[in-house]
Amino acid sequence: MIHELKINFSHVPILHSSFRDWQMVQADMRDTPRWSNFPAYRQNLGDHTNSIVVLCDRVIGFYRWPIDEVLLLRAAMYHDHGEPLTGGDVIYDKKTVEKDVLEWVAFCDSKQHVPNSHPRKLREKMYHAFLLQFCSCSDEQVGAFPDGAQKIIRLLQQEKNDEHRIFDFVQRLDYVFSAFQGHLLGVRNDEEDMLTSVLDRQVRPIDALTKQLPDMEAVWLPLRKFCIELVNWQG
Repeated sequence: MIHELKINFSHVPILHSSFRDWQMVQADMRDTPRWSNFPAYRQNLGDHTNSIVVLCDRVIGFYRWPIDEVLLLRAAMYHDHGEPLTGGDVIYDKKTVEKDVLEWVAFCDSKQHVPNSHPRKLREKMYHAFLLQFCSCSDEQVGAFPDGAQKIIRLLQQEKNDEHRIFDFVQRLDYVFSAFQGHLLGVRNDEEDMLTSVLDRQVRPIDALTKQLPDMEAVWLPLRKFCIELVNWQG
């Protein structure tokens, strides 16, 4: 529970303007569960955000070419911050572009995430980071976003081609890491094991991404082989 801020920090502007926002963001992410199809896994958005930033940092280290590391890490930090504001997390194969647009609008409108006191350049960097996740969308899906977001997404598609593919790779790899942990914990639903479910949905897209990002084979192929053998996945 967030406690009311009783102390007057007006003489310390960074605390006065940011401390409650800092508290609220923590609460929103901590109180929003993930993996509705495997509720026994008990992961929240705060847990996910912490772990995907670490994973993103590790993956970046395998890439031999110059990339915008700050953009990638900022995307990892902010990409799900619209979810608590729009009804919560939606599992990977159920999400719609309409929900994505709602999350973008909510993120922009949220004074905890993008306060008006932020310098314009910093707000733009946050917008670019949040929208990086949508660069793999089709032209039709991008067209569903407001004009300003469309412009940023298309710019990122042109100028940050490797970055948006790496971020897509990281997000999908995070599903596999989570499902592997879930398998170790014995997590399943009425129909299937958590790891089998994720492999069914992620192996082929990650295989395709590694063809575009050959450096990522060193990350993916050993994990792929191990997980497939672990659950005798038939594909």
